[in-house]
Parts: sequence; C-alpha cells; structure tokens
Amino acid sequence: MPKKATAGTAPKKAKKEAAAAAKTFALTWEIFCEWTGLSQRRLQQLAAERFFPPPVGGIYDLEKAVTGMLRYYRELAEKAKGNIMELKQANLEKQNRRLDIEIKKIEGEMIEMRDVDEAFMRIGLLLKAILFAALEQELPAKASGKTPEEIRLIARGIGDRMCECFATERDKWQQKQ
Repeated sequence: MPKKATAGTAPKKAKKEAAAAAKTFALTWEIFCEWTGLSQRRLQQLAAERFFPPPVGGIYDLEKAVTGMLRYYRELAEKAKGNIMELKQANLEKQNRRLDIEIKKIEGEMIEMRDVDEAFMRIGLLLKAILFAALEQELPAKASGKTPEEIRLIARGIGDRMCECFATERDKWQQKQ
C-alpha cells in the first residue's frame, strides 16, 4: 500500500524533482551569459569569488549558479544602496554649507569678495590721487627752504589726510553693507 503524502513530504518531493530536472538541463557559459547579461570573463571572476562553483566540463551547476547569481545581485544592490546613501549625505552636507554661507551673508558676518575688491580699488585709487598730488604739488611748494624735521611733519600731515580719506571711504562702504 503506498504511503500517504504528508505536509512534510510534498515539498521534499518537489525539490527532488526540480533537482533532477536541473541536472538534465545543461547550463553552458553561452546560456549563462545570455541569462545574466554578463560576459564569460565576468562569470569566471564570480566563480573565482565563490559566488558559485566553476563549470565542470563547460557546464555550470544550474541550482548553485542561480543561487550564486541571486546572492551576487543582492550584494550589488546593497552596495548601490550604500553608495546612494553616501551621495545623499554628501549632497546634504554641501547644501548645509551653502545655507550657512547665505545665513552669514544675511547676518553681515560674510561679504562677497568682489564687493571687497571694488571697495579697495576705489580706496586705492583715491589714496593714489592724494599721494601723487601731494608729491607733485603740495610737498615741493611747502618743503622749499624747510628743515628735514619740518618736511617730515608736512609728510605726516599728508599721511594723516590719506588715513582720514581711507576711514571715510571705509565708513561709506560699511553703510552700504
């Protein structure tokens, strides 16, 4: 009298039948490449990395090859997920740095470099004009017949005037900011 199938024997029987069917199917590298979209060389590398055993007589073990490919794709997906998270984190950090700079600009803690360059250019041109006028006109006229000490005092007065102009221009620039 045949045995009755129990809940535990049906899956075992199906597994044995699937294993028998898999052994009758010859999984060549050509078919394996076609199924996976990978090259023969990449399949050899994956076999060397022990995702599945290398082919025997040019034939891969179907069950182990499919199981190995699933594990390979799962690990690949996990790596990609990690890379995406790293990229998102880097992007968030970059956005935070930009926002920090914008906040500092709004609060007046930072200014644009071009604004500083323009201000220094204006101040530099103003100081240059004052200095050249003093050296070409004022100093020779006032220094004629003076002692070295008197000439130093005249030059100091010119320097003081230049500093006053610098301070005035700086104040104007700060008020704009």
